[in-house]
This record gives sequence, C-alpha cells and structure tokens, in this order.
Amino acid sequence: MLPLLLILAQSPLPSRGLAIDILRPHFNTAKTSLLSVAAFASGRVAVGPVGFTFELPYFRIDPNPGGPTATLGNPYVGVELGRGTHTRVSATAGVRFAVVKDIDDAKVIGSYVDVSRFEAFRSNTFSIHTAVRLRLQNDAGFFVDVSGGPTAWIPTQPHAQTEVVLHHEVSVGHQGSAAWFAVGYNGLSVLTEKPAAVGELTIGELNLSIVRARGRLRPTFQLLLPLDEEYSAVVGFVVGLGVAIRI
Repeated sequence: MLPLLLILAQSPLPSRGLAIDILRPHFNTAKTSLLSVAAFASGRVAVGPVGFTFELPYFRIDPNPGGPTATLGNPYVGVELGRGTHTRVSATAGVRFAVVKDIDDAKVIGSYVDVSRFEAFRSNTFSIHTAVRLRLQNDAGFFVDVSGGPTAWIPTQPHAQTEVVLHHEVSVGHQGSAAWFAVGYNGLSVLTEKPAAVGELTIGELNLSIVRARGRLRPTFQLLLPLDEEYSAVVGFVVGLGVAIRI
C-alpha cells in the first residue's frame, strides 16, 4: 500500500481519507534548489473489507546551473482486500498507467526518490502490482509489518521486453495513543535476470516514519536512506513531510 494511505488504514475499517506526501531529496550528483521535490497526492475509501486507492505523482528538479524540468508521473489505482485487528493479512493489486513518455532528468531521477514507488516515473511502462501483507500487533501497540509481491513492467513501445520485479518491505514500530512510529526497509529486485545477477540488481532503502496517531488531521515525517551504491550515488537521503486527512 502507499505510505500515507497505510497510516489511514491502521484504524479499524472502514476508513476514508486523502493525503499529500512531499519528499525532498538531497542529490549527490549536483546542487539543486529547495523546490526540487516529489509530491504524491493520494486517496483511499473502504467499502466493507475492500479498500480502493489512487495516487497522482509529480516531480520537479531544478539543478544549479541549469533550468528546471518537471513531470507528472504514472497514476496508480488499486484495491486492498483483508481486515483484522492484531493479526491482519491483506492483499493488494493495482496498476500504474503509462503516462510518462519521453525521458528527461525529472523522469529518470524521479524514480530514485522512493524505491517503493519506483514505477511512478518510469517512462513508457504500464505496471501491474500485486502484494501480500502480514501485520502482527500486540496489546501494547508494538507491531511487525511484512509485505512483498511481484510487479510486471510492461513496455508500451514495440520490441521492448516485459520485466518482472519484486517489491519487498519489512518494518517494526509502535502505535501509541498519540503517535505512530516505525523503522523499516524497502527493496526492489529485478527477477527477469540470471539468478546470480538478482543481488546486483536489488536496490533498497532504510526508512523512518513518525506520525500523529489520532485526530482527523495526521501530519507525518519521513526519512529515507539509500543503501545501494548506485542509488546513493544519485540520492544521499530524502526528507518527507506530509499530512493525511480522514474524511
């Protein structure tokens, strides 16, 4: 599930909400203005045990020297099945439509802002996402969250080959009466390669999230730290601020 929408789903279903998530990368390749950001507008509505989600991504980069470039990303729509309180198993499925066509700095670098949303700025790609999530939580509010599943990258250009990747995530944290805290790992592995190359074609990031756990308006802070050498060569770290609104 999308990060801020996951926050909305922590309370018993049904839940509805909107969220805006703004991520500011620190680039190692060049100096950029403070307005070089990725923004994700998203929404969720639950009908019984089924949750419907959408996301609209945007990315702008303003290198110095050089002029700014910006792009709308590939929008996402999906569904989530499953409910529970302390032990919860859920499944998600969705698609990202191939809106991004041409390749420029905003589209290429935008994919590296958040591994869990890598496909948001991948050009000429229609992607199909699936995942299974297991969440265990005790009476004190401590939880473990594990998820993973394959995603198909289907090219929209002729003669290009479909690729299959694996998104995998694990996080631990605490959901108290006032705040929600978690640390974890997000990773992506390309599976349509020789087995020996899968490890080399895996990128990942550590993440820290702190969220207000109650109220209609729920601000959040995120910190993402790239682990892969190729990834960290582009992005040093990412600071995120956002807000989720229950409606």
